Amino acid sequence: MKDLLFKGTIDETEVALLTNGMSMDISVGALPDATLSAKLEFIAPKVSAGTQSNQFEIKGAIAPNSGHQLRAGYSANATIVLGRLANTCSQCPKVRLFTRTTRP
Repeated sequence: MKDLLFKGTIDETEVALLTNGMSMDISVGALPDATLSAKLEFIAPKVSAGTQSNQFEIKGAIAPNSGHQLRAGYSANATIVLGRLANTCSQCPKVRLFTRTTRP
């Protein structure tokens, strides 16, 4: 099997954020320590039939991978990074210190 394909669904609230060619990280249930790389190739133009909520079908081509025995039908989850910020500072809301100030 040279051409491996990830098939999944995504909620309508998030489908507008996706574009073809985005990187995907695939985690397979049968391979808990492995993360496979893929590229998003297909986003359905309309809602998938048979879903209770508005879900759109997506497909991603999994990069050729050595060392992992994959089989058709494995359950898997995909993570798609929508954006990254470099050289930023973040702060946990729990560590903020507010002081009382008086008004003139």
